[in-house]
Amino acid sequence: MTILTVEARQLYESNGYAIIPGGLSLTDLAPMRGVLQRVVDDAAERLHAAGDISSTYEEVAFEQRFPLVSDACDGKSGIHWEHDVFTRELYELATHPAILEAIKPLLGEDIIFNGDFHIRPKLPGSSYFPWHQDSQYYGQPTETMHIITVWVPFVNVHERNGCLSMLPGSHRWGLMESARDEKREMRPAVDPETRGRQVVEPMQAGDLMLFHNLTYHQSLPNPSDGARWSVDLRYSAAPRKDMPETEQEGYRFFLDKLRGLGFLTFTASGANKTPWAEVERNYAELRESLKRS
Repeated sequence: MTILTVEARQLYESNGYAIIPGGLSLTDLAPMRGVLQRVVDDAAERLHAAGDISSTYEEVAFEQRFPLVSDACDGKSGIHWEHDVFTRELYELATHPAILEAIKPLLGEDIIFNGDFHIRPKLPGSSYFPWHQDSQYYGQPTETMHIITVWVPFVNVHERNGCLSMLPGSHRWGLMESARDEKREMRPAVDPETRGRQVVEPMQAGDLMLFHNLTYHQSLPNPSDGARWSVDLRYSAAPRKDMPETEQEGYRFFLDKLRGLGFLTFTASGANKTPWAEVERNYAELRESLKRS
């Protein structure tokens, strides 16, 4: 069982992030890796049958296969990484005891999975994903919230395939001014490296990185020949009556926004943990309601 050590908690509170080596085993990762492999396999078969690619590349290793498929179809694989992998395996990963025990000291026993998970197959040739605070994407009302991203690599990540780079202590700067560029990516008004020193953080498959919604981070370029596979899972404390009103307003704003984007929030731990059957039903209803709206 992964538990946030005193040292790791102190690092999180001082730096705005902490890494837990070996938080998940390769066995823990295997079900979700299997989902990713099936999604790529289905896309390859569909594209091959349509004559859009000349091979399904089924003999190619996990890291290299999707890059080859994506390149062969000019990036038009038709995969929607959030909706296509919302499965029981994702639910089991998001509610894995090792992850929940790591964040309970920071959020409490009753934890909400915000629903905005993101599968990240960072492809060969990808450049930097620019410095940002997650709340710059979430919206200003979330500045007062405490949202933890748990970033989990499915493969070993390093400077040669696009690992994360962090600015320790930047979560104490408040929400910094930013604006979207032509790619809809947030760009800071002031280069955050003028205020802090970046730390590059290579990780092994199954390590856990926890970081605050105001912690500046970026991903490095990927000049390798394989995809850098990872997932980020987002959590908050369940709203409580003793929370400041500004924080409660942030929760209402944020969760409504996520629902409008098709992300399903559910209780991941505590006495009211939402079972998978209910999550699956609610997600289907949400998707159907968004189609009609």
